[in-house]
Amino acid sequence: MLEFDECTHTYSIDGIILPSVTQIISEIMPNKYANVNRRVLNEKAKFGTEGHKIIECLNVSDLESAKNHVRTIENKSLEICLREYLRLVRKHNIKPIAHEMKVHYAYIYAGTLDMIAKVNNELSLIDVKFTSALDQEYLEWQLGMYALACNNYYLYFDKYYCLWLPKGELGQLVEINPKTSEEILKKLSELGYIEDCKLRR
Repeated sequence: MLEFDECTHTYSIDGIILPSVTQIISEIMPNKYANVNRRVLNEKAKFGTEGHKIIECLNVSDLESAKNHVRTIENKSLEICLREYLRLVRKHNIKPIAHEMKVHYAYIYAGTLDMIAKVNNELSLIDVKFTSALDQEYLEWQLGMYALACNNYYLYFDKYYCLWLPKGELGQLVEINPKTSEEILKKLSELGYIEDCKLRR
């Protein structure tokens, strides 16, 4: 059974610690944040974490109630982002099924996906980003790895999206073409993760 330690932010199965999707992508794209100040990164991460927590709690089946809840948010930048989230929910008929679901692929990696939802009646895997710029390649790897992990749970998706909610701008629902299982497994093998998994077991 997959376990997650909130304090150390580590995933494990049967006492075996698994690398996270984020850790692996940081090896695939090692210079992504090389020129960004650490304090700025921490502030952005805090903003995103707060936004994800609120989205998880919003009952979008009652949009008026959800809008009233968003109006009470003290951080006005975050309030604007979440108003955009609700606008996109209505525009694209987004019906969340699960939030913050923890998944793993064999004993190789684990992660927490943001949302599974019906989007215009199609089962979709969605990542939520509050970044100022959208990194398509990062999302292709991220959603591809989550999709591969979801196969463990017999979950297969019709579409893949990023709900992009940049500060002070219109939000967008951006369709993503994730990396294929073959591309991911090839990269995991190149990085030594598949061999590491065999040694751990």
